[in-house]
Amino acid sequence: DRDGLPLAAAAAPAGRTGPALQAGQGGWEADAATLCAAIAAARTVVNLLDAMPAAATLARWQQAGERWLAAARKTTRVVSGGAAVKLDALAETLTFHAVEDIDYRGRDAVQWIAQTPVRVLEGQARGTRGAAESGIEAGLLVSRVVDRENGQTLAVHYLLCDPALSAEGVQLARWARWAEAGEAQLRTLRHAMDHLGQGGQAGGNESSLAEAQACARLLALQMAVAALRLEQACDDSAAAFLARLTGRAPARQMPAAAVLVEGLGRLLALLDVLENYPGRGGRATPCATHETPQEAFHPGDAAGLLEASMNGSRVLQTLTQGE
Repeated sequence: DRDGLPLAAAAAPAGRTGPALQAGQGGWEADAATLCAAIAAARTVVNLLDAMPAAATLARWQQAGERWLAAARKTTRVVSGGAAVKLDALAETLTFHAVEDIDYRGRDAVQWIAQTPVRVLEGQARGTRGAAESGIEAGLLVSRVVDRENGQTLAVHYLLCDPALSAEGVQLARWARWAEAGEAQLRTLRHAMDHLGQGGQAGGNESSLAEAQACARLLALQMAVAALRLEQACDDSAAAFLARLTGRAPARQMPAAAVLVEGLGRLLALLDVLENYPGRGGRATPCATHETPQEAFHPGDAAGLLEASMNGSRVLQTLTQGE
């Protein structure tokens, strides 16, 4: 959302031949396409990309009425004024103007932008035959983030966009910042899936294993959302507690969401041990006289999706109460 909090997250199957893909009309990929079509019918869809899309993709989006905005490297070669030039060299010839004040990594800064129409060469190698005559028409937006206090350039971004969006210069710069922040949150979700999303181990039947994996994915996403909310709320006490659980020394700055995810995983494991501790509730359990191998904690081993939801709620209550 615009305030940086996640609205929803989907757990896609790890393999492309899993049951979820085989079910229905194409599985989750078809559902995603249907959702995109429904959104596009009500409003203009702008695809935010980290690289220039292929010409076939652009043609498909143009036919569907969708727009695009892509990040580009400074060495990307384009045609401007009839000559091939790299983006960083072209940027030096443009006129910049300040558009808004922003916070860049904790520093007060001013964003400056410049725009010009270009044609992106399909063959980026120098001397490609016919490259100057072919290419993709696009709008170039160069953004410079400058420190307000000392005038130091903190960041330079090169963006290529659909020509129909060329008039939306300020909005394009905002979308690029949102995409960058959103990608950081998506990395947190992926980290949670890798760190906490492992289901039950081999040995059960296919149905129980699939249920355990679904349970683990749900729990992992709950923990990721909890970590993102803690990061957004700047709760220093809860963050410091989770960071200590991971064995990291307390830091002055708010720990990264990935650290909070690992701390939540340790907290879940700790709660699981305490709930199954011998003698809990006054019911003493005789100590075993033989050693048994310690089993790794797997969130997906909980019985069903309800247990995952209860685990997530219990973690949030623990953090709220400061336990």
